[in-house]
Amino acid sequence: MRKYRENPKAPKIEVLARHYLSRGLSKHPDLAKHVADTDALEKMGMWELLKLAESLGADPDETIRAAEQEERELLDYSQKFPGFRGEIVFDWTVAFLGQSVTRKARVAYQHTPDWEYFDLLKNAPYKGWDSSSYRIEMQAVPEDWDGDGEPIVGTPYWASLEDISLGRIYRVSHATIARLGAAA
Repeated sequence: MRKYRENPKAPKIEVLARHYLSRGLSKHPDLAKHVADTDALEKMGMWELLKLAESLGADPDETIRAAEQEERELLDYSQKFPGFRGEIVFDWTVAFLGQSVTRKARVAYQHTPDWEYFDLLKNAPYKGWDSSSYRIEMQAVPEDWDGDGEPIVGTPYWASLEDISLGRIYRVSHATIARLGAAA
């Protein structure tokens, strides 16, 4: 049962729309004539933003759509072409059931800052969507066994920790552990 009545005069606008409306209005060329501090837009309520849009002669729906599309394009570009990317390689020793092995490991990262940087693809200063991500990978060495029970070392490849935790590496390791147990 409802404990409140909806206001029929209230605009039917989603919560995120307030954010997009304030972002869109902050880029309006005549904003300085109506608002002294552009940072105040983030603190304005929806009614205030709608009144401001009306006084600026801006269509709120179009302003919201344009700001949402611009942010989506920033996000998509920053995900495809992050500002910075790289990797840090190091030695990683893993011990399990009395056995230990040292493998190469790396942290592969990508980051787009919230400040302006020089984008090499655009060949110009650019401010993208602030985002960071990284993954940890370990160099795995597949093994096979010849007819005499001797290991045949394969070509090393990089396996992410998600692969290891999901059991993709477990199948290889389990077979190796079973052979070690049988040999003991």
